[in-house]
Amino acid sequence: MRALQLFSVFQTALLLSLTGAQVGADLYVSGFSSGGVYRFQEGTGGPVGSGMFIAPGTAGLSQPHGILMLADRTLLVASAGTDEILRFHSDGSFHSKFIANGVNGLPPGTLDYPVDLAVNPAGDLFVSSQLNDRILRFNPQTGAFLGVFAQLDAGSAPSGIQWNAAGSALYVSHRNGMTVSKWNSQGVQDPSFDPDPFQQPFGLALHPVNGRVFVADGSLNQIRGMDPGTGLTLSTAPSTFPVGVRFGPGEDLSVAVFGENRIARLDPFSGAAKPDLVSAAAANAAGLQGPNFFLVVPDALSLWRQQFFNTTSNSGAAADLSDPDQDSLPNLLEYAVGTNPTQAGPVPGTFSTENGFLTLTVSKATDAGIQWGAESSGALAGWSQAGVTVLENTPQTFKVRDNFPQDGRRFLRLKISRP
Repeated sequence: MRALQLFSVFQTALLLSLTGAQVGADLYVSGFSSGGVYRFQEGTGGPVGSGMFIAPGTAGLSQPHGILMLADRTLLVASAGTDEILRFHSDGSFHSKFIANGVNGLPPGTLDYPVDLAVNPAGDLFVSSQLNDRILRFNPQTGAFLGVFAQLDAGSAPSGIQWNAAGSALYVSHRNGMTVSKWNSQGVQDPSFDPDPFQQPFGLALHPVNGRVFVADGSLNQIRGMDPGTGLTLSTAPSTFPVGVRFGPGEDLSVAVFGENRIARLDPFSGAAKPDLVSAAAANAAGLQGPNFFLVVPDALSLWRQQFFNTTSNSGAAADLSDPDQDSLPNLLEYAVGTNPTQAGPVPGTFSTENGFLTLTVSKATDAGIQWGAESSGALAGWSQAGVTVLENTPQTFKVRDNFPQDGRRFLRLKISRP
């Protein structure tokens, strides 16, 4: 009976705390003018370390453009100046030449000024090769050439590329062709997608929920939002020579503002400006000049939110302290112990008595972004972390013991926090 009583108290006394900066993602930014790749922290906008992730000229890196992270967390970077895709380890050190240099895009499987990279839901890698007007397909594990996906109009200069979530449409911005095209999974262009002319479209991104297509027009100094089926203009927002655009974290649109040396953030529908992801001051301090294309890599918690709530944003039903299934377990705890936040379930953890002292054992699902702790009390008040001894804290298990013997009522509660 005592264990049942204590378990019930544990359920009603759950405590979660959020402390410090809430980090949601890493940003990897290619600096066209400075020649390197730079890394920043989304939560603070500050650099990771010095901010320099891949130094200019590393393994021949020149005029870096698109960036893509593979499943093993190695990074692919389009080195447009050398007509290559270079691969780097997760610490920024050189791995290999993933797709080697050809001569002016010949033979057909080689690149001529590669710009952007995208992976379709089937897992194939696609690269826009600007100076020979091709979209090429490669094996994402080996870099082996799989074929020319689309041969575009001569001189149209494909730039940004992105697949929709279903893998049924690839959108391509044509820097010199002054348009954006839509292609099905077989490489056939969709003539019903017919946007108004652009002046110089660079990067593009698709809204993660409704698929609306957002395009950076560097010469028009604007971001345009379009209907994904027709290309009809639905919204515009001003920006000073924007280049790369990406969604994440959350549903705000991130923009590499080349003309102001920063990564801006805005509401994609109203165009309202939000606090910068990377300010000009932070970019300058890291040595980044001419932000070009970039990659947003959500942390594990953001990806978990995406899995269950279709958003990476710490808000609404997906917020850390929300309890959408009303089982008294806030989302952050459900994430930490691996339960489903949309289906009510029992409180995690097992109470026991060992040598007269109350203990609590919890099976972990993850340590990523989580700090584990516990507090004890004799009267559901005056909770004290000093009154608890951590017996086990491994990637699989968290076990604590009350420091006071069970000669009366004693209570333990779990304390989950993240930096």
